Amino acid sequence: MPKLLPKLRSEVTVSSAEDTAKLSDAEFRKFMTDTLLDIRSKQDELLTKQDKYDERLTVLEGKITKLDKHVEQSLGEMQNSIEYSHTTITELTSRVDSLEKKLNSFNSVTNTLETTCKQNHELIINLERHSRSFNIRIAGIKEKDSDDIMKIATEIFVKGGVPPEALELAHRVGRKIEGRDRQIICKLNSRVQKSLLFKQRNKLREEGILIFDDLCHSDYEEKKRLRSVMEQAYKQGCKVLFRNGKLFINGNLYHD
Repeated sequence: MPKLLPKLRSEVTVSSAEDTAKLSDAEFRKFMTDTLLDIRSKQDELLTKQDKYDERLTVLEGKITKLDKHVEQSLGEMQNSIEYSHTTITELTSRVDSLEKKLNSFNSVTNTLETTCKQNHELIINLERHSRSFNIRIAGIKEKDSDDIMKIATEIFVKGGVPPEALELAHRVGRKIEGRDRQIICKLNSRVQKSLLFKQRNKLREEGILIFDDLCHSDYEEKKRLRSVMEQAYKQGCKVLFRNGKLFINGNLYHD
């Protein structure tokens, strides 16, 4: 601001030189005094404004400093958060990999157990089929409380050309229901004798006596499912055989 004074003095000097002839000394002095006072007043105003600007600049610099610190702190916290998140993600990824390995191992064990269960199930069914292969079921015999089932079964065997000693055991099966005759299950000691009896089924059917295989539950349900197929094959004159849960038509395995 002090540098403005020489320029102003120069301007005033030029102006004064032009008007010197017209103004008296007193007037000239008054003019110079007023001019200097006006210059000083303007100089003071400018200095005051500069001080205010300096104060505002100082405040702004303080705010910028605080903002810098806040930004720096936020960046540090963000960096820590990112590092923590990265560590957490790494740990979770490791745990997921471990769980996947355990799951794969579990699936392997499960598959092995399923295979074993399936094999055991087939084994049990085959054992049950073998045991039931010595059995027959008889239907069409009126049920009485005083029935001697062994005697009734023996008489049927004799009618079928099978010696009585082929029969080991006979009894009715199922829950007793009024008005309904339960079937008789018979255990033979030879499958050969069972075959002889089956050859006489048509003859026995004429007397109202029905003889059929004693099937395990799964084979019974499968035969019931294929009953319409078997009936259609019978009508077409085909040779039908259901054995061990499988249907053969004219010696060929039937597939759905």
